[in-house]
Order: sequence, then structure tokens, then C-alpha cells
Amino acid sequence: MNFSKNLALWIIIGLLVLALFNMFQGTSQRTGINELAFSEFVSRVDAGDVSSVTIKGNQIFGSLQGGGNFQTYAPNDPQLVDLAEVPRT
Repeated sequence: MNFSKNLALWIIIGLLVLALFNMFQGTSQRTGINELAFSEFVSRVDAGDVSSVTIKGNQIFGSLQGGGNFQTYAPNDPQLVDLAEVPRT
């Protein structure tokens, strides 16, 4: 009887840990944000495919012209703000 209570407790703890892991894992897929490499971000800015950009520290979040959101990680680049200036239409 005591063994079954301990087993049930460990199963519940395991399920809770699994649920927490799933909750914090892969949040970008649930929010519809695509992960871009920084080089692809630069290419898309040069091509005029980026409509808006928000820079928070080294994280860059933005929207694409055709719809959709993205995020990328920026290196320490002093010209990053100049690159991220997206022309307004």
C-alpha cells in the first residue's frame, strides 16, 4: 500500500516536470515567430523585406513585409541601428 502511494507521487511529480518542460520549450513555434540567422536578417533588410524592427539588447524582433514575425540574435555590431532603420511607407 505504501509502495503504491510513493509510486503514484513520483508519477505525478514526473508528469508535472514534463508539463513544465513542454510549457517553456519551443515558445517561438507557438507564438508564430520564426528564428532567423543574423546573416539572413541582414539579407532581408537589404532586400527591403523587413517592415519593422525592435531591438532589445542582443535580441532583434521584427515583422516581414509579406506577413509573419521573426527574431534573431545580434552580435555586438556598432552599426546595427543604422542597419535596422527600415524605411517607412
